[in-house]
Amino acid sequence: MCRHSGTVRRWILLAICCVVAGIANGEDGVDHISAVRTALEKDDAPGALQTARLGLEYLPDSVELLELASQAAEKSGEKDTALWYTQLALDLLLSQEETKETEDAVQRLTKRAADLDPHDDKVAEIIDGYAEELISVADGAQRRKLYANAVDLYLRCESSSLARKASEKLDRFYGNKKAVEILLASGIDVPVRDAERISPERLASMDAKHAAWERAYEFKGPNYTIRTDMGYEMGTDILQAMEQIQNFYRKVFGKKPGQRCNISVYRTRAEFDEHEGERSPSIKGFFRPGQNYVATYDPVSDGLPQSFLWSTLFHEASHQFTERVSTGTIPAWLNEGTASYFEGARLMPGGVVETNLIPDTRLRGLRFVLEEGSPTLKDVVSFFRDGSYPGSYYPVGWGLVYFLQNYEDDKCERVYVPYYDAYLKSYSTGGQHDPVERFEQFFIDRPKQEGVKTFADFEEKFKSWIFDLHDLHFGPSSGADQLIERARKQKKHDKLDAAAESYRWALRKRSTDPVAAFELAEVLAEQKDKDAALYTFRKAKRLAREVEDPAAELRGMKGVAATDLVEMVDEQIADLDRGIAKGVAESEGEFIEQTRSLVQQYADDDLPRRALYVLKEAQALVGYHPLFARSRENIAIEFDVDPRRWRRLRVDSELSQWTLGSGWEADGEGLTCDADSLMFAFYRDEPPEDFYFETEVELTEPKAGTVVGLAYAVGQSTTPQLVALTVPGKALLIELRSEAGPEVVDGDFGSVEPGLITKKLKLAIDVERGRVRLLVNGIEVGKKVYDPQAVRGGIGVFVQRSVATFREMRLRY
Repeated sequence: MCRHSGTVRRWILLAICCVVAGIANGEDGVDHISAVRTALEKDDAPGALQTARLGLEYLPDSVELLELASQAAEKSGEKDTALWYTQLALDLLLSQEETKETEDAVQRLTKRAADLDPHDDKVAEIIDGYAEELISVADGAQRRKLYANAVDLYLRCESSSLARKASEKLDRFYGNKKAVEILLASGIDVPVRDAERISPERLASMDAKHAAWERAYEFKGPNYTIRTDMGYEMGTDILQAMEQIQNFYRKVFGKKPGQRCNISVYRTRAEFDEHEGERSPSIKGFFRPGQNYVATYDPVSDGLPQSFLWSTLFHEASHQFTERVSTGTIPAWLNEGTASYFEGARLMPGGVVETNLIPDTRLRGLRFVLEEGSPTLKDVVSFFRDGSYPGSYYPVGWGLVYFLQNYEDDKCERVYVPYYDAYLKSYSTGGQHDPVERFEQFFIDRPKQEGVKTFADFEEKFKSWIFDLHDLHFGPSSGADQLIERARKQKKHDKLDAAAESYRWALRKRSTDPVAAFELAEVLAEQKDKDAALYTFRKAKRLAREVEDPAAELRGMKGVAATDLVEMVDEQIADLDRGIAKGVAESEGEFIEQTRSLVQQYADDDLPRRALYVLKEAQALVGYHPLFARSRENIAIEFDVDPRRWRRLRVDSELSQWTLGSGWEADGEGLTCDADSLMFAFYRDEPPEDFYFETEVELTEPKAGTVVGLAYAVGQSTTPQLVALTVPGKALLIELRSEAGPEVVDGDFGSVEPGLITKKLKLAIDVERGRVRLLVNGIEVGKKVYDPQAVRGGIGVFVQRSVATFREMRLRY
C-alpha cells in the first residue's frame, strides 16, 4: 500500500502489531529489554548499548528500548547517540494516540532531550515554528477549497514534532466526504483517504475474521458492490478505484450504467477456481453477461505483481456498458477493443485513477501483429458474431479504439471521436448490415480525411500512427521533448485538455523535467483549476531545485536557467494565491538559512546525528533543497556517520506481512521457495525514499536459467523494478512488463566477477535520491539513476528455476 501518513507511522503500527502477536522479544525469544536493564544495573554501559542496538533491529519502534539505549549511550560517553535515541523515542510517542501514559512519557523524554541538547530552544523556535506556520497555511488553503495543497502541507508536518496536530487536521479533512470527492475528481496524485485511521490491532482482527471467502468483506458504493477476502484496505481501494473509473466509462459510452455491478476479488487463483469453476489459466477474470457480475483474483498467486489486478478489473467491468450498446450483436472489436482500452487506466499511489494511458502489452503485441501482417485490420473489423474473437485480435481491437480516441489532425482536432460516438449509437437499433461497410461509412466516408479514400488508406494511416506511437512510448526519455512540443501546439490551438494530457505524458517519460511541470501548471491555471495549478507550480519549483547545474539553460526553455524558473514559479504562485505565496514561498528562504546555521552549530559541538536529524526534519517541511543536501553530505563524510537504522523484516508463520506467490514457506527468520517459474514475495509496508535492503540467499542446485534477486518500486499500480543475478553470472536490471515474464530494460548492469556467485551469497540494494546500486557480497556490480519518485514503493525478493532461501532480511533507513 502506498498511502500518505508516512513511513514513521507505518513502522510504529507494525511494531505495535508485533507486540500484540507476542514477538516483541525479538530474535529467538531473547528479551532484549531485560538484557539491557541487567547490563545497566551491572554498570556495563557499552554492553547494554550493544545489546540495545541489536534489539532495536527487531523492535525498532519500542519506546522503552530506545529510552534504555539512550541511557546506555550517555553512560558510554556517546552524547550524540543518546540524544538521537531520545528524539526517536519522543517522535514515536508524539505519533501515538494521546493518553495519560503517553503524555507522562512525552514530558519525561522532552525534559531529557532538553538536558542533552544544547540548542533545544532554537529547534523549537526554527523547526517547530515553521511547521506551525505551514499548518496555518494549510488551514487557510482548506478554507479556500485548495484541498490538494492543504493535504500536501499537512503531510509535510507529519514528520515534525507537530505530527499529532497535523494528523488530527488530516483526519478531520478525510471525514469531509464532499471535499474528498472534489480531491478525487481533481486528478492530483495526493492521498485521498487516510488508510490508517483504524488501529492496527483492530485491522488485523477484522481481516482475520474475513480471511475465508465464506466470510469475505462486502463494500458498497453508489454503483458497485465489492466482495473480497484480500483485506479491508484492499477492498476499500478497489471500491474507490471502480467508482472513479465509472466516470470515465460514462464519458466514453455517453450513458449511465443501468444497474449495480457486483465484483468478487479472490485472494488466490485456487479460490477463484473453487468458487467460479475452473477456467483456462490465461483467463484472469471475466464478466458474466446479463448479471452485471465480475470475478477476478490477486495475480500474485500466479507470480505476477498486484498491478495486473487493476487492468483486469477495469477491462471486465466495462462490459457492463458495452452490453448496453445494443440488444443484438455488435462488432467484437467494439466490445473487446473498448474494454481493452480501459486497461490503460492506472491507480496512482495516492488513490486517484488516471485514464487514457497505454497498456504496454497491447501496444507491444500490436506492433508485432502489424509487422507479421496477420490478423489484418479488415479481419478484425469484419469479425461480427457473438462471443469473443481470437487472442491475436485483442491488440488490434485495443489499438483501433485508442487510435479513434486519440488521433489528431494538423489543428489538434481529435477528428474521429464524434464518429466513434455516432458509431456506438448506430447499434442501438440493431438490424442486418455489413460490418466493414458500416465501418467505412463512419470512419472513412464521413470524416473525409485527406489521403483517406479507401479502407486500405485508413489501414495505412493507422499502421503508421501506431508505429510512431510505439517508438515514442517505448523510446528513451528524450521523447519528452516531442511531447512538450505537442502540448505547446495543442495549447496554441486552444486544446487545453489535450495539452495537459501531453505534459503529463512528458513527465511520465522524464519525471525530473521542471519545464514540463511549469508549463502544465500554466495550462491548469488557464483552465481556472487553481488548486491543481498551485500544486503543480510547487512541483515545478522542487524539480528546478534538483537540476544538477542550476545556472545552465534549461532544456526546452531558451535563456532560462533553473534559478530563473524558481523565481518565475514564485511569481505565478503569488498571482494565484497570496496565502500560499506568503506562507510557503516567501518565508522559506529565511527558514532555510536559519536551519543551516543551526545544523552547523550541532556539527561544531560534535553532535552529527543530531545535525542530520534536524536537516531531515527541515527537508520534510520544505521538500528537497540542494543546500540541505549539501550540508547532509558534508556532515556524513566529515563524521563518517550514517543515521539510518537497521530493521529486521519479520517472517512469522502466518506470513502476515507478506504478499506471496505460490510455493513459499517460512521458518521464523527466513523465506524459502521452490520455483520453476518466476515467484515473488513482496513485503507489505514500504520503506522511505532512501533505504538499504539486504538479505542472505542460499540457492539449492542453481542451473542455467536460475534468476534470483530483489524487487523495489513495488505498488498496487506499478510494475516493479528488479535487480537480479542469473546463472551463470549476469547482473541485470529488469522489469516485469507483461505476463510473458521479465524483460531486461537497462544495460548498466554487467557480468559478475567469476566466483562471486556461490550457493550462499548476500544481495543488497542501496536506494538514495533515485540512485539504485546492486551489491553482491558487498561488491557493487551495477547502478541506475532514476527520478526519486520513480523508485518509491515497496520491496521484495524473487526466484526462478531454483530452490532459494532468503535469511537475515534487513532494511536500513
